[in-house]
Amino acid sequence: MSHQDPHSGGVRRNSVYLLEALQWLFLRAWFSEVSLQDDFTWTPRWLAEVALLRVWSGEATLTERFACSRRLVAHLRGEDVPPAGFCRFLSGVSQAVVSLDGAICHIAPAGNAATVELP
Repeated sequence: MSHQDPHSGGVRRNSVYLLEALQWLFLRAWFSEVSLQDDFTWTPRWLAEVALLRVWSGEATLTERFACSRRLVAHLRGEDVPPAGFCRFLSGVSQAVVSLDGAICHIAPAGNAATVELP
């Protein structure tokens, strides 16, 4: 058909672009320097990705935002991302600081929700 891109090479899902965007955002993040408990099933990258996607989510409640974000990360990574690890991590954190390409992102729990402040 004349309206199709002859150079596209096939169909790409939006999730492919989302994964590329997350990889670009966290390109200079040093996740290897983040230490977690040995029995912790989440990776530092998963934590950051879910936290970011949860903030961007348009879902009405925090629970729905988390569920949607967790499903997205599981889909993008091709692995199961158990919910218990994220909740356990947030309950033990008073404040986490992540540097994203020169910008500092403070993630501080506020009651049952987390606030993200960008300078």
